[in-house]
Amino acid sequence: MVAGTVVVMIGVDAVRHVRVPKQWLLAVAALEPTTRRARAAVFTAIGAVVSVVLMYSLLRGPVTAAVNGHHIEYTVDLRFGGLIVVLYVVATCGSLLMSHHLYVKWFGVVNLVAVAALAWIDRTALISLWCGWAAVTSVCIALHLRRHPTGAFALARA
Repeated sequence: MVAGTVVVMIGVDAVRHVRVPKQWLLAVAALEPTTRRARAAVFTAIGAVVSVVLMYSLLRGPVTAAVNGHHIEYTVDLRFGGLIVVLYVVATCGSLLMSHHLYVKWFGVVNLVAVAALAWIDRTALISLWCGWAAVTSVCIALHLRRHPTGAFALARA
């Protein structure tokens, strides 16, 4: 693979796994009433720690990306990688599962099932497939917000 392409892929990986989880967790916490935001803050803290560890690993290197079949296989020298992946899933899916909004909980269940299925399909493809799944869910969220433009803001006040 061309070196410039690898640099771009690593940059994209940094955005996906460092910045996006923190923004996601803050958005989910904002959906909760103020009395329940402390509960959501636990997941935000876990996500922040995971983000720092992932950013450190990306900057420290080595990081490789290679096309493997129909997905991109990323390799990062990540100590305790399994634990970091579990904490990433706990932070991103756990925040949804602990919501007091039923449809947000169901969204968390669907995401938890999706990550388990993607890991079962191909562990080396998990990062690539998870990002594809995130794109699908982003479209679903955007469609929901277009149909119910004031609904998201009304939830924050509930």
